[in-house]
Amino acid sequence: MAFVPVLSVVCAQCGEQNSELGVCCSACGSTLPSETIAPDPDETQPSAPRPFLPLVRDPRIGQSIGQYTILGVLGRGGMGVVYRARDDKRRRDVALKFLSAALVADAQAKARFVREARVLSALDHPNVGSIYELSEHEGHPFLALALYEGETLKDAIARGPLPMADAVRVVQRIAAGLAAAHDAGIVHRDVKPANVILTSSTQIKLLDFGIAKLLDPPTGSSVLTQGGVVLGTLAYAAPEQIVGEPVDHRSDLWSLGVIAYEAVTGTPPFHAKRRSVIASRIFADEPTPPKQLRPDIPEALTAIIHGLLRKVPDERIQRAAEVVARLIELCSSVQPGDSIRPRSGAR
Repeated sequence: MAFVPVLSVVCAQCGEQNSELGVCCSACGSTLPSETIAPDPDETQPSAPRPFLPLVRDPRIGQSIGQYTILGVLGRGGMGVVYRARDDKRRRDVALKFLSAALVADAQAKARFVREARVLSALDHPNVGSIYELSEHEGHPFLALALYEGETLKDAIARGPLPMADAVRVVQRIAAGLAAAHDAGIVHRDVKPANVILTSSTQIKLLDFGIAKLLDPPTGSSVLTQGGVVLGTLAYAAPEQIVGEPVDHRSDLWSLGVIAYEAVTGTPPFHAKRRSVIASRIFADEPTPPKQLRPDIPEALTAIIHGLLRKVPDERIQRAAEVVARLIELCSSVQPGDSIRPRSGAR
């Protein structure tokens, strides 16, 4: 007997089960109900048959938008759609990220996207994905982004824990990218392995600032919600982020701690089938000590992970730059492991 997945919001348009926080279906882009964390169903409840809907070809595929020819869809998420496109002027492939139709209708959301994208376009760092330009097509703003060949950190971890030297290097480079963003007053809000690309040239890039938020200068924090939905990905969201409380750069540092834990152990620190259980564990539980799962983890790295996963923001490591400095120091004492060999793919 098939069972209903307990990570739910079901899209009324296509029947897709959406397990991540967002305002639009990850499959078809339709607006989701505002209540994203549904009551847990009885585990014995059989799944209802999914409605059959014919596949609808994305109308943008094949279109020429300015100097870009759209070739196909790279991914869909709560904030919009990312396409692979050919830059006919510069003869290179790029990623075009369009703000979702649901958010384009929100004048404030559209204005924020444009304002924040302009700030991000000025963020030049070797560990942050490059933004080429901000433009608009038929009232829909979009970003032209660098397209990286390689694989995501999520895919790399799916094969098992990373060699220790690689884990330290990856976390250090992500922290360096975050330090640059935070210095520019930008909170990423969705730091997770799926948003880190290991390129074919062994670079490490932090991507998808699509729900990034500029900190409000007077307070240094912001309530990060959109239409009653907390933005981000639950398994990597800080306690304060889940409940929609004001957050700042230290919420990104919590997410970095989750990534570090997962990179060295191969499993996330707060794992469960039910979203409500994941949220409860983030608030109340301490993860299994990484040393129990990975005996060769250096004590210094264990201390960094624990320092990032403090429930109270004031008790966490306070700056990404501190993480970078501590990991650079640690690198000299870690024996080299097999280098990460990214598999083919593009982001």
